[in-house]
Amino acid sequence: MINKTNWLRIVYTAIILIMLVILILTLLVIPNVYRDTSHEFKPEAGTAFLVVTLIHLLLVIGLVTTIKFCFRKDDLENGFLVTVGVMLILLGLMLLDAAFAFLGHPGIPYMAIAIFICIGFDFIAGILSFVARYFRGHLQPVE
Repeated sequence: MINKTNWLRIVYTAIILIMLVILILTLLVIPNVYRDTSHEFKPEAGTAFLVVTLIHLLLVIGLVTTIKFCFRKDDLENGFLVTVGVMLILLGLMLLDAAFAFLGHPGIPYMAIAIFICIGFDFIAGILSFVARYFRGHLQPVE
């Protein structure tokens, strides 16, 4: 069986991966999208990446709250772990479209690689969220 420490490690790993996605998007992708001066520049792209970053930040806040209240009697956080997993996989699919768009971009091909890394982190964090939900049922609540 899994104990509390291992369950917390799973959730902390998911949080760290999501924070890495936020850092990559904030420090590498968004500034380069706004600096892009090619004929294919669309100002909505920077706003879309900013919204995706904010959604990731909300998911991190929710996961931290889940850790804070994880061992109480109610099981409200169990559904949230599944919601986080689904949201991360959907955000990864949204970023997949952007990654393929930047793959053919002549000026900044490294952005596609950075976005593909973000997609991988999102999928891994989503799977970890599902795993944390599965093992959450095997933990005993603290009284």
